[in-house]
Amino acid sequence: MLHLRKDQLAALAKARRRQQDERTGGDDPGTSGDTPAPPAGELVLGCPRPGRLTRAARLAARQELQARLRPALDLPVYPAADAPQARAEVPPTPAPAPSATTAGAPEKGTRSPPREKLSLEVVVLDERDQPLSGASVELRNGKGQVLYERTGRDGQVRFEGLEDEPLTICLHELDEDAWVRIRQATLPDPESRGQASWRSAWAQGGAPSCHVVVEGDCISSIADRHGFFPETLWSIPENALLRRLRRSKNVLNPGDRVIIPARRRRAEPARAGWRHWLRRKGWPEILRIRFLTFGDEPRQGEPYVLSLTAAGGKTIEDRAGQTDGDGFLIESIPPDAATGRILLGAGEDQEEHELRLGCIDSADTVRGAQARLNNLGYHCGEEDGALGGLTRAALKRFQRARGLESTGEIDAATQAELLSRHLS
Repeated sequence: MLHLRKDQLAALAKARRRQQDERTGGDDPGTSGDTPAPPAGELVLGCPRPGRLTRAARLAARQELQARLRPALDLPVYPAADAPQARAEVPPTPAPAPSATTAGAPEKGTRSPPREKLSLEVVVLDERDQPLSGASVELRNGKGQVLYERTGRDGQVRFEGLEDEPLTICLHELDEDAWVRIRQATLPDPESRGQASWRSAWAQGGAPSCHVVVEGDCISSIADRHGFFPETLWSIPENALLRRLRRSKNVLNPGDRVIIPARRRRAEPARAGWRHWLRRKGWPEILRIRFLTFGDEPRQGEPYVLSLTAAGGKTIEDRAGQTDGDGFLIESIPPDAATGRILLGAGEDQEEHELRLGCIDSADTVRGAQARLNNLGYHCGEEDGALGGLTRAALKRFQRARGLESTGEIDAATQAELLSRHLS
C-alpha cells in the first residue's frame, strides 16, 4: 500500500479517467465521464483490464501514468520490456588505438602465433684466452629446470630450442671464485635448429671434506680436482696451520691435510640469441725451470722439447721452444700434469731431464734438501730421507759455495739458501 496526499489522489483520479476514456473511445454509453476515486489515503496500482485497447495504446497509457506518478512519488521510470524501441542509426565507435602495454598482445579467443625458438652459445676460455675443453656448462630457466653440456675442443657449447625468457648460465662444477664472465654479444645466427630437453637440476655443493696429500699433490692440482681457484683453497682460515708449515702452496709433504670447503654456486643472467664468454680462473698453471751452467751462468737460447703426462695417464701435447735470456723454460701446463721429460739442446750435446711435478718435499726435510741439492748439481745420491755421508758431503759443498758455515746440517740458513737458489 502507498499512502498519498489529497493532491496526489486527485492527480491519480484524473489519470484514471483519461485511461478509461482512451479505452472506451470517450463516448461509450455504458460508462460515465467520472470514475470514483479510491478510498482516501490508499491507491492500489495494477494493470488495466484488457479491453478494446491496442497493445500500443496500453503501453502509451502505462508510460504516461509513470510520467505522472514520478514527480509525486519520486519513482524511477523503467521502460516496458516489450515496448518497441526506435532504432536510431548510431555511427560505430572507432576501436581504441593499442596502448604500449597491449600492443602485440593476442585478442581474446584468438590463438597466439607460436613463439620463435632461439639458441644460446657459451664459450669457455682459460687464462691465456685459449679454448677450454671438457668444462660443464649449466643453463637454467625460471622454472628451476636445467640443461647441461660440456665444451668441445673449441671450448664451445650451443643450447637449442629456447624461449625468450629469463635464463642463467653457470660453470656448475666450479666454485664461484673459479670462473668469471668476460663479455657477451648477439649471435649472428640465433635461430634454433633443435629442441631443448629440460630436466631437474643435479645436487650441488656438498659438505666440507679433508684431503690427505700424497706424493705429486700440490694446492693447484687439488684445487683443480675439486673445482676451486687455488688461491681460494690456500687462503681459507681452515688451512691457516698448513700455510704456517709450508711456505709455498705448491710444495706439500705427503700426509699434509688440506681442508676442502663446500663449493659456492654463482650464476650469471643470460639471454637466448646471445653468445657468452666465460673464463676459468687459475687454469692453466705455469711451469718455470731455470737451466744454469756449472759456473751458475744462465743457459740462454737453448732449444728444448717438453713432454708431459697427466695424473690419469693422459698424454699432453709436446711443447717446443727455447730458453729465454735468463735461462728459463716457461710453459703453460694443466694443473694435473704429473710426470714428463725435457730434451735440452741439440745433436750430441742434447740432455734429457726427468720431471716429477709436485713430488718435492719442503726444504726443512731431508728428502726436500736432497732433491734440491741434486737439482742444483750437488749430487747426494738417492732421495731416501736419510742424512747419510753422501748427503752431508753434498751439504758441505753447497754451504762452502754459498759462503755459509760448512756444518753438513740442514740449519735455517741452509734451508733459506736452498730455497733461494732452487726458486721453490
